[in-house]
Parts: sequence; C-alpha cells; structure tokens
Amino acid sequence: MSASSRFLITKRQTLSAAALALTLAAAACNKAGPSGQTVATVNGEAITQSELNFELGLSGANAQNSKDLQPKALQALIDRKLVIQAGERDGLYKKPNAVLAVERAKNIVMANLALQSVAAGVPQPVTTRDVETYLAKHPELSRERRTLSVEQIRFPAPNNPSLIAAMKPAKTLAELTAVLDSRGVSYQRATVELDSASLDRNALGRLMTTVNGEPLVILEGATAIANHVISVRPAEASSAAINELAKQGIARDRIQAGIVQHQAALRNAAKIEYAKPLDPKAKASQ
Repeated sequence: MSASSRFLITKRQTLSAAALALTLAAAACNKAGPSGQTVATVNGEAITQSELNFELGLSGANAQNSKDLQPKALQALIDRKLVIQAGERDGLYKKPNAVLAVERAKNIVMANLALQSVAAGVPQPVTTRDVETYLAKHPELSRERRTLSVEQIRFPAPNNPSLIAAMKPAKTLAELTAVLDSRGVSYQRATVELDSASLDRNALGRLMTTVNGEPLVILEGATAIANHVISVRPAEASSAAINELAKQGIARDRIQAGIVQHQAALRNAAKIEYAKPLDPKAKASQ
C-alpha cells in the first residue's frame, strides 16, 4: 500500500486558531489593542483586561475557573508579546511572506466571523418529520450503527524519509511496532471503542478495511495513530440519543447549505475579473 493511501491527514481550521493568528498579526503591525484596564506591560507595551478575557475565552475558561486560569493565560500573552517584539527587532515582519501571512490570518478571522453570522441566521427548529427523514437517509445513525473496538498505536508523526520508507512495508501493528522499536521511536498502545455514528463515512470505510487488512495511520498534528479494528458489534443507543444525533446532523447540513447559498449569492453579485491564464471560462472553452 502506498504512503499516500496509508496516511489520512486531518486538517482543522478553527476560529480559535485563526483568532490567535490575528492576535499575532495585530501585535506585529503595532496596532492599538482593544480598550480596557491594563493588566501588564511588556517593554512598555500594554496587555489589557480585554485581551486577557479574550485569551481566556479561547482556552474554554468559564465563570467557575476563569480566575484560576488567569495567571497562565496572562503569562502566555506576555511570552507571545516577547516573541513578537524580538521578531520586530529582527525585521521578520517586513519580509514579503510575513506580510502575506499576516493579511491571510486577518482575512481568515474576518471570513469566519461573517460566516458565523450567516450560520446564526439559519432556521433552527427541527420537527419530528425532519428527524425521521434524516434517519431514513442515514441508517448509520440507527439500524446500521456499530461499536468498533480498535487497537491503536500512538507515536510521533514521522518526518524522516528513512523512517517513513521503513514503515511502508508494515502490514500489521506488530510489524509497525517492530520498525518503531528498531528505530528507538517511543509509542503508546491502547484499545479504544469508537461509535460509527461519530465518524464520517469516509473515515468509517477506511477503518473497516483494517478488520482483515493493514492498519490505517491517521496524522493528527504532531501525533500519528495507527488503527486496527479488532471487532465490530451492533451499537446500543436510546431513541433519544439517536434523535439528538439526527438533530445535530440536520443543523450541520442546514448551516452548510446556508453558507454555500450565501457564498453563491455573493459570487453572483460580485464583479470578478481573472487574469487570462486563470479564467475558468476561458479554460472551459478550450
């Protein structure tokens, strides 16, 4: 099996990550931060209570634990500003790629905020009929729902071509761990239970191929997870739980449809001009 088919790379672009990038971008451009009481200064540059509250919000803090998490969040802001200031002294942010990266981070945040507004306007009420129709189209949530017992090996994501080449012929988890052992790569072994309803169809399909086949290696950031399905059994779930999953799926589909419709309307109303080599109409006529 080729390396491209054995590795499933998951990419997540979240608002919190983009917002963090925007914080870096704003500091790098020396723009004034949001107003608020100053909680610290770093080489004369203020960190405000508003910035601290925003940082706490991104970390998932709530009214109960916010006070306890403040020192750690403030230290993170201080460390970030120190790194940014060092970059400014070195002229890093004047380089063309840095300017483009800052602008991209800003655009991502602005687009996400706009799409959040679109999502908030999508009709939310879900009827019993809606749930029944959705479940009929998605049997994997009810009658075809399964619990997968999966043996996993977690190890640092390989970036050494030699290690990747050595792993490529491995057909079982035992062969994979033998390679890791021979290279001195540490790993953790565990058996987990996965609900097929929590997996998208592509991921579920690829996992199911490991029942009698090669392990599937999933890359999640700096961690690689090799999976092998040991057993599959019918899942036990209440009607209420199944209906809740259906409602969540309906909400996701409605939001996605609303975003697609909104973007199509914006595109149709806009005047978009392409350079000739990139004009899709010109390419279609060729």
